[in-house]
Amino acid sequence: MEKQMNIIILAAGQSSRFPNTRPKYLLTAYDHRLMIEHCIECFADVDNPKITVVILREHCTEYQADVFLAEALPNVNVLILEQATNGPTETTLEAIQQLNITGPVYVKDCDTFIKFEKPITACNGIAVGRLTDYPNLYNVAGKSYVKADTNGIITSVIEKQVVSNLFSVGGYQFRSADAFVQTARKLLTNSQQEIYLSNVIDSMIADGDVFEVVHTTGFEDVGTISDWIMFNRRHPVLFCDIDGVLVRNQSRYGKNKFGTAPEVLHSNVQTLLEQQAQGAQFIFTTARPSAYDVETNAVLLDLGFTDYRLISGINTTNRILINDFDFSNPFPTAEAYNVKRNSEELERYFK
Repeated sequence: MEKQMNIIILAAGQSSRFPNTRPKYLLTAYDHRLMIEHCIECFADVDNPKITVVILREHCTEYQADVFLAEALPNVNVLILEQATNGPTETTLEAIQQLNITGPVYVKDCDTFIKFEKPITACNGIAVGRLTDYPNLYNVAGKSYVKADTNGIITSVIEKQVVSNLFSVGGYQFRSADAFVQTARKLLTNSQQEIYLSNVIDSMIADGDVFEVVHTTGFEDVGTISDWIMFNRRHPVLFCDIDGVLVRNQSRYGKNKFGTAPEVLHSNVQTLLEQQAQGAQFIFTTARPSAYDVETNAVLLDLGFTDYRLISGINTTNRILINDFDFSNPFPTAEAYNVKRNSEELERYFK
């Protein structure tokens, strides 16, 4: 029987690249979940994992981090460090020692979201993405790169130099926690500088340990406040009028009244369906009375819209959206597109 997979999530940093916010792992994403919830989603298929999030005492005192995590992740352990460490290797070492971990261990950054190509198993490995799969990847030069042979065996890990097509996505596996501890202690004793997990792995490879690449099929880097904002703004909430935008304008009376078959503005609908496919949420607004909700919903569903909200019976006048903003979701958090009635020009607003 395979040993239980111990998973350590590193969240004991100072979040220096997220000024004027609570610790980054506690920030709320577009879907109401915390960053840390997105972070551990990749382990959903791991059999009986033991997940521990490592945080700082000051995060509990100032931001109720322990309370947030207990409520959001009741099945996850929280390890509270009394003071900051000298980096991810020291944090991992502290966690392994305090938790008495002896078997396989997986160490993950809290600010990357990944999907595994295959279910993970106990091994020595580094989770990687293929650079060619992410043509719009931000800060390419700031990442760690993995050199491997044709069999997927890692020969070296290079920090902040693009030496291969494989880059680290912030996940590190060790078949034996004891082997990690031995190497980490040696490196930390002989250096006053920050020791990265890649340094530990390079040293273990030099001592004869075999590490393999672990491929991923999805990767999101939210390591800076700008990355986090871009991630969330790819999932906007679109408040969209129906008459005059999705279908040719109908009214309460006459031949083209509410409840009769509408004339669809296909170009506009296609533009919005593309937004839906990319993660947008829709709230459709209409002056149609709620008595027509059954017919209105039937039209929206037939057009291909899903998981939307419908607000009917609103006044036929100007509409003003009021929304808050802060450092983690900065100004402007609300925009408005005024589209000429019954025109099919909506696409140009999304270019």
